[in-house]
Amino acid sequence: MVPNGRDPAALAAAAERLRAGGGYDVTTAAFDVTTAAFDVTDRPATEYAVEEPGDLDILVDNAGHRDRRGVAEMSPQELNALLDTDLTSAHALSQTVARGPAARGVRAASSTCRP
Repeated sequence: MVPNGRDPAALAAAAERLRAGGGYDVTTAAFDVTTAAFDVTDRPATEYAVEEPGDLDILVDNAGHRDRRGVAEMSPQELNALLDTDLTSAHALSQTVARGPAARGVRAASSTCRP
């Protein structure tokens, strides 16, 4: 499992919880967890993160940014940043997996975004 985020400290804490069974009472072995701290809007970092760990069994993409301001309050640059995180990054990640060597091992993929 390779969780991603921009905050290495938050990722380290999440990895420890996952290694301990995710906070659930599990009877199986704990998860093998390696973290990948990068911004999903950085395509070269995304490509590196996808290829570095080797074969992917399952891809789950749930990157999102929330901005509850109204249309009149959001600049075009802010809208583009929101779309880059919520939509463009999901496309870039899925495309990287589909085109790269990692595609050979992917059994399932799921992309979601938060409004």
